[in-house]
Amino acid sequence: MSATGGNCLPQFFRKGRSIFLAVDNIDFLEATCDGQNTLHGTVVVVYQEVTNGGEFINKPLHIPDKVTHVKQAIVYHQDVTINSKPIKFPSFDFVSRTGLLKRYNIMGRA
Repeated sequence: MSATGGNCLPQFFRKGRSIFLAVDNIDFLEATCDGQNTLHGTVVVVYQEVTNGGEFINKPLHIPDKVTHVKQAIVYHQDVTINSKPIKFPSFDFVSRTGLLKRYNIMGRA
C-alpha cells in the first residue's frame, strides 16, 4: 500500500491500462436494536484486460518463511439485554398546530 499511495491493488494490475469495477452489498437483519447478529457484506470485483507487456503496479507478494506470531487477547462480552419499561402519564393532550383539541386521562376522557 505504501508503494501505491495507500491503495490496495492486486499485483497483476499493469500501469497505464483501464480497470473496471463492480461493487455490490447485501444486508441481513439490519433493523435490530443492538446491531448484533447482522450481516453487512460488500463485494468488489475488479477487472483489467489481460495483455502482455507494461509495468506491473505492485511487486509480487512475498511471504517470509519464518512467520512472526502475535498474541491477541480475545474478550467475550455478554449479549445485550434490552428490558422495556412502560412510561406512565396521568393524562396526555392531543395537540394540533392550531391548539389543544382534547385532553385524555388514563381513566377516560376529560
